[in-house]
Amino acid sequence: MRSLLFILGIFFFLILKAQDCPEFFQKDSPPINFPTNLKARTSGWEQFDAFSDDFLGYPLNQSKWTVKNNYCSANPTEVVSFASSSVDNVIVEQERLKLKAKHLSQSYLCEGRNYNYSGAYVGTVNKFQYGYIEVKCSLPTDLALNPCFWLYSYNNEISQYDEIDVFEKYILSPGPSNIQMMQNFYHNLPPYSGTSKLSWNIDFTQPISGSETIYAIEWLPEELHYYINGNLITSVRYSTAPSMYNSLESPWTCTDFIYAIPQWIQFTFAVNWTVNQNSNLSVGFEIDYIKSFKLREDNSILEFWPSYFSMNYPGMFSVHKSIRLGGNGHTAIIPPFQNITVWAKDSIILDKGFTVEGNTEFTARTIKTQPALFINSSLEN
Repeated sequence: MRSLLFILGIFFFLILKAQDCPEFFQKDSPPINFPTNLKARTSGWEQFDAFSDDFLGYPLNQSKWTVKNNYCSANPTEVVSFASSSVDNVIVEQERLKLKAKHLSQSYLCEGRNYNYSGAYVGTVNKFQYGYIEVKCSLPTDLALNPCFWLYSYNNEISQYDEIDVFEKYILSPGPSNIQMMQNFYHNLPPYSGTSKLSWNIDFTQPISGSETIYAIEWLPEELHYYINGNLITSVRYSTAPSMYNSLESPWTCTDFIYAIPQWIQFTFAVNWTVNQNSNLSVGFEIDYIKSFKLREDNSILEFWPSYFSMNYPGMFSVHKSIRLGGNGHTAIIPPFQNITVWAKDSIILDKGFTVEGNTEFTARTIKTQPALFINSSLEN
């Protein structure tokens, strides 16, 4: 089947947040099939080694990662999840990063309550801002275990906190947790002012645990896109218009993540309130790799108008000011069996002679940009 998708035009957003934006938004989507088919990453993204790791060596690369030890987190009034991180629960072996949870013979005090389980917490040394991050991992099947892949940061000088949760396998109430996932977006949690949060529950028709899966986030200055095995699952864009964001199933939110600050990438592994002595903690949260990507910027103010289309044409997938494909004296035949995106800041024109051959998904995207989005502007340190 031929799929042709054009995203033409630029989304214009107001920077000021709507005064009537709710502090908390809970959105739900109808159950969907868990995408087991693997779809290739679209064109344009170039690997950014500073935030990529295949975990080929032992021990964990300390220039990229830090392991939190004796860190605890719990809500003493409503124990949904709690964790006491231990360096003993973080292992690199068989070319995988493995996070474990363990029963403890002696309990410990965490935020006013005693617990006798420990988990794991690993985060990047440096902060990431804008780009595409994908993680190939396997989630444990035991309901008592909570693996999470997320980003966060804070800046006390400007009183700002931001967080992006790519996924949480989270237990809020008894139910089929192995078919449920949460994605969260936070801006300015207390004590910062202007708090807002969006939580999106994703229900699948089959289990999400027990097999290797690629989870990814595409983080652009004014939009977030979530992928599983390369398939787009949810998108979130910012709007100040209540008619846009009030729908509980719409991709719009008034949660202000526009120009979010750079964030640490985190892997955490905790237990929840269902844990007991019979819980199977032998299988942990196993990460095969993490890969990050940036786009490349063309700083020319001229329109990019290639004489023909080719996957190898210099600069074809850079972010240009404007692009024209096809037209008089030019050809633009998009080859079959590809996942192709062309990128621009202002405009994209698909001119005479532009054609897309079968079994190709072609996307023309005009996007808001910031320097940190580009590999030729980002420092790898």
